[in-house]
Amino acid sequence: MDAWVPQLLSSRWTERQEAVSESELVIRTLYEITSDYRHGFEHQIRRLLNLGCRRYDMEVGVLGRVAGQTFKIVHHVGAPRFGLEDGMQFELESTLCGLTVRAGGPVGFEHLARSPAAEHPSVAQGGVEAYIAVPLMVDEVLWGTLSFMSLEPRPRRYSMADVDSLQLMASWVSTEIMRRHAEAALREAKRKLEHVSRTDPLTGLVNRRALEDLLEDSRTRPDARLVAVLVDADDFKAINENFGHAGGDAVLQAIADRVRGQVRGGDVVGRIGGDEFMVLLSGAPLDAAADVAERIRIAVSASPVMTPVGPCTPRISLGVVPVQEGAATVTEILKIASDVLKESKVNGKNQVCVARVH
Repeated sequence: MDAWVPQLLSSRWTERQEAVSESELVIRTLYEITSDYRHGFEHQIRRLLNLGCRRYDMEVGVLGRVAGQTFKIVHHVGAPRFGLEDGMQFELESTLCGLTVRAGGPVGFEHLARSPAAEHPSVAQGGVEAYIAVPLMVDEVLWGTLSFMSLEPRPRRYSMADVDSLQLMASWVSTEIMRRHAEAALREAKRKLEHVSRTDPLTGLVNRRALEDLLEDSRTRPDARLVAVLVDADDFKAINENFGHAGGDAVLQAIADRVRGQVRGGDVVGRIGGDEFMVLLSGAPLDAAADVAERIRIAVSASPVMTPVGPCTPRISLGVVPVQEGAATVTEILKIASDVLKESKVNGKNQVCVARVH
C-alpha cells in the first residue's frame, strides 16, 4: 500500500467521452459563480463545491489546505453523515487528499473498495467509495486540494470532460487565492506606507501631518473640544553638545515615552519636529489640561535617561492653549503656544504656563 502511488486521471483514458452540452453548462455555471463577488469568496467557494457535487454526483465537496503533513478543511458542503466540519485537521497521509498530493495531478476512483487504495484509512474506516480530486497550486507551490467524494460507488467511469471540469474549477480557485493574496499584500503595503507617512521614525509618535489631519477632522465636528499642550525640551542644544546626537535621540525617545504614559487612550501625542512635541487632549477643560501638563512635566524629569555618554535628566517647558473652534491648525496653535512658552523660559524653564482666555 505504501509503495502504491495513484495514477493520474489524465493518463487513464485516451478517448474523450464528454458531452459538449454538459461541458458548456458547467462552464456557463462556473462563469456565473466566479463573476459574482457580491457575497464574498466563501459564498463563491460553496457554490462551486455544490456545482462539483452535482457534476460528479457526489455527496461531499471539500476545499482543503495542506501545510506540511497536515490537511485542514477550509470549506466543505454536503452530507452531514460524513461528520465533516470546516476547520477540522487531519494527518495528511491519513486522508485521500494525501494520495492526491503524492500523485501531483487529478486522481479519481469510481469504486475505492475494488481499487489498489482499498486499505486506505478513508476507505477501510470511513467508507468512502467514490472520489475525484486535484492538487491546488498557488504561485507554483502546493496550496491544497479540491476534492469530491461519496459513500456510494460511482456507477459510471470518469470521462475526460470530468477531468477538464475539475481542472477548470481548480484553476479558478488557485487564481482567486492568488488574487486575494495580492490584494492582501497591497493593502498591507498601503497600510505600512500610510503608517510611515504619518509616524515620526525616531519616537514612533504621530508626526505633524497626522496632527494636521486630526485638527482638520475636529473642524468638521462642532462638538469637538480640544486643548493643545506644547512640550519643548529645555536646553536641548546643550544636551546634543554634551551627550552627542545619539544621546540627544535617547532623550527625545524617553520624553516621548514619558509623555505618552501620562495621557488617556483617546488623546494624541505627536512630534512636531526637533525637540518639540504636541499633545491634543480631547474634551478636557483648560484647568484639567493644565493638571495633565503638570503630570507630564514631573514624569519627564522624574529619572535620568541613560545615554552612551552617561545619565541625562531632561527638563521640559509646557504651554497649554485651547484649540480655537473651527480655525485651528498646527501653525496657529504653535504661534499661540510659543508665546505662552516664553513665560516659562523667562521664568526659569521646567514649568507649565497656561494661555489666558479672553
